[in-house]
Amino acid sequence: MAKKKSQMQEQIEKDEIKVEVKFDEGEQMTFIDLTPEELKAIAPQIKRYYKVVRERIKLNAEEKTLKDEIREYAHKSAIKRLPDGSFKFKADGMIVEITPQDEKVSVKEEKQKKTHKGSDAETA
Repeated sequence: MAKKKSQMQEQIEKDEIKVEVKFDEGEQMTFIDLTPEELKAIAPQIKRYYKVVRERIKLNAEEKTLKDEIREYAHKSAIKRLPDGSFKFKADGMIVEITPQDEKVSVKEEKQKKTHKGSDAETA
């Protein structure tokens, strides 16, 4: 079954963007038509915003899946827990921490240490 397009999506696709005006609770909302100049000035930002939000939603789902996979691997592997019950390990330049209370997964880049004074070594 095909998903029905939202009004916002249909309006964006048609370049018939309208601005929502909110009234007191109980009153019906109406829309104000934009002038061609107003539409030209704001339509690209609205379209881009809509695409970014859709992409973020998709990426959030992927992030959750990857965190679940990392957490599952830590539990099934031979990786030992620290005395506080957390996992903390390095993998390919990344530091992975999993807290024991809420099983929160945190992944950060490992910082490189500067060598000596005047060194060109960068920190990440």
